[in-house]
Amino acid sequence: MTRIALPSQARVVVVGGGVIGTSVAYHLGLLGWQDIVLLERDRLTSGTPPA
Repeated sequence: MTRIALPSQARVVVVGGGVIGTSVAYHLGLLGWQDIVLLERDRLTSGTPPA
């Protein structure tokens, strides 16, 4: 697993890379927000149950 250093500050921190967290980060980006950090403990959507 590759670890990336976290920035010292961010405008928004989204905790959880599931469906809701990734959607919130994505849509904030579409609205022009910058400095968004998405935190996930494993892989994106790893906690989302299969359909």
